[in-house]
Amino acid sequence: MVQASLRRVRLFLAPSVARSALVGAFFLLTSVSCSQSASEAPEPSEPVVQRVPVDPLTAGAIEGVVRFTGEVPKRTAIKMGRVAACANHSQEPAYYDRLLASQGLLQNAFVTIVEGLEAYEFPPPTGAVEVDQLGCVYSPRVSAVRAGQDVTFINSDPTNHNVHTVSKANRGMNFSMPSQGMRTTKIFKKPEIMVRVKCDIHPWMGGWIGVQRHPHMAVTGRDGAFRFEGVPPGTYKVLAWHETLGTQETTVELAPRASGRAVFSFDAD
Repeated sequence: MVQASLRRVRLFLAPSVARSALVGAFFLLTSVSCSQSASEAPEPSEPVVQRVPVDPLTAGAIEGVVRFTGEVPKRTAIKMGRVAACANHSQEPAYYDRLLASQGLLQNAFVTIVEGLEAYEFPPPTGAVEVDQLGCVYSPRVSAVRAGQDVTFINSDPTNHNVHTVSKANRGMNFSMPSQGMRTTKIFKKPEIMVRVKCDIHPWMGGWIGVQRHPHMAVTGRDGAFRFEGVPPGTYKVLAWHETLGTQETTVELAPRASGRAVFSFDAD
C-alpha cells in the first residue's frame, strides 16, 4: 500500500516538473530573443522633411547692420616670446581680437536666419572655406560654413599647430598640423552656432565657426554690415552672435521681391 502511494506521488510530480521545465525554457528563449532584437534594432532615423526649392521670381533680400555702443576695450597684445616661430611673424604686434568695433560698428559678428527656412531646400555647397593658422592666430577668426561643406585648415607657420574643435552638435576634432604649408580638409555635418576652434599648443589661439544648413549667414567686417540674397517671402527670425557680447534676435517680415532690414545693437555693458 505504501508503494502504491509512492507511485501516485511520483506520477503527480512528474508532469509538474515537466511543466516547470517547459515554462523555464520558454522564458529563457523569450529573454534571449528580446535581447537579440534590442541589440540588433537599428537606430531611429531622422524624420524625412519634404522641402521645396526657392522660387527666384518671388525671392528678396534681408540686409542690415550690427552696431556697438559704449567704450571699446583697449586691445591687448599677445605675448608670444616663448615661441620664436610665433614671435617672429610678419604682423607685429598680434592682439587678442575678441572685440573689434569702430565708429559704432561691430566686426566679427556671425549673423544668420535661424527660423523660417525649414520648408526650403538649397543647392549643395560648393568650394571650400579656408581657416589659416598664420602668425600663430586663426585667420579669419570667425567663419561661416554650410553643413557638409569642405573646411580647409592651413598651417602657414614654421611650427606645429593642432586644431581642436569644441562642439555640441558635431563630432569634436583634434588633429596635428606639424608642417608649414600643410592643408587638412574636414566637414561639419550638422548645423551649429557656434563651433569653437583652439590650439592646445598655443593657448592664445582661438576661432569660431558657424554652421548652417542654408546659405543665409554672414560674418560682419569693419562696416558691421550683412546681406542675404535670394530669400523667399515669409517671416524670419534673424540672430546675431558675438563671442564676448552674446546673442540677439529680431523678426523680419519679407514680402515677395522685397528687401527686409535687421538692425542689432550690442552694448559694452
